[in-house]
Amino acid sequence: MKNVLRYSLLRRRYRALTLVLMIICSLVFTFTLLISLSLAGAMYTYLGGGENEMIILSRGSNTPFTGLIDASVIDDISHIDGVRYVSPELLIPLYIDDETVISRGVYPRLFREATEVTLLEGEFLDVYDYEYAVVGEELSRRLNIDVGDRLLVRSVLNKAFQPIVVKGVARLPEPYNSELLIHIDMARVMRGYQGNYSSMIRIGVEQGMWGSVEKEVDRLMSSKPGDELAGAPGEAMLFYLRKYGFDPRILFIALLPPLLISIISVKYLVGGMLEEHRDILDILHGLGVSTKKIRGIFTLQFLLYIVIGSCVGFALGLSTAIVLWQAMDIRFLIHIPGLFIPFYTPVLVVTVFILVSVYYITRGWGLVEVE
Repeated sequence: MKNVLRYSLLRRRYRALTLVLMIICSLVFTFTLLISLSLAGAMYTYLGGGENEMIILSRGSNTPFTGLIDASVIDDISHIDGVRYVSPELLIPLYIDDETVISRGVYPRLFREATEVTLLEGEFLDVYDYEYAVVGEELSRRLNIDVGDRLLVRSVLNKAFQPIVVKGVARLPEPYNSELLIHIDMARVMRGYQGNYSSMIRIGVEQGMWGSVEKEVDRLMSSKPGDELAGAPGEAMLFYLRKYGFDPRILFIALLPPLLISIISVKYLVGGMLEEHRDILDILHGLGVSTKKIRGIFTLQFLLYIVIGSCVGFALGLSTAIVLWQAMDIRFLIHIPGLFIPFYTPVLVVTVFILVSVYYITRGWGLVEVE
């Protein structure tokens, strides 16, 4: 291996060409992979929800925001063995000036039991704070909203409007960090309906109790009017997306062009390298070096440059994706906080290029005879 690193049998032109080509291919592939993963992940987490959290939505509604669920079941649900918390919530899109935001009507105490809340300024909602709101940190930053500000909010769904006072600014998990939190009774007024209802119910489930809790929740909801969907937030969001014939996995089709270009590039790079170095192969064979050893040296040296180029390309692709994502400030009513970068991503990228290279160089050796 020391000889492989010290004496390169690949001509300088091919070393430079291999590095440049792999950097470009790896950069484009990495960039596309990270953007696709992040957009798909954002769709799955659009409704929020932490680990071991179940969500109940209306199966008959066109969106997760427009359904209505009988909230009188929350007391029964809270007594199910394995349930840690229950938080009925009513989502409603509102206008603040000309900006569309998601407002979440909550019972203040139940929401705080279900959500990690870090107050940055002011106070959180109290049980009778019908005309007050708490603003998520991201929304506060985006619209320049501070504690004490008076806002006139208008419903997107009807002509209802309501003046409110900002009581606090809080740091919350997404998507709540991009939302306006108001009392659920005020949200019901803005929706234009009366009664004890919500658009979703969040349920915290103890570890290992998911199956039994889900069974009991289904039993309870079946006794109520309506057709409810209970499951993990990602599964619930996928249900609504498929109503319109969309599956987030279709985003990964975008990986096909850079992958195909990379495969074609490696194929012709390998073929050209073996033809270009045929004279060196023959000289080494004439000096008594075995065919097996010649092939091993060339393969290892070629893969070395493949690995180096792939790693550099991954680093550049990652940097490009992060910069572009932040510059675009991507949001779908809610802010998507950052790229989803699984720990296995660099290994996946490098492995893809190694496997493609090994496949074509193995085939190439079968077409080149060493004399």
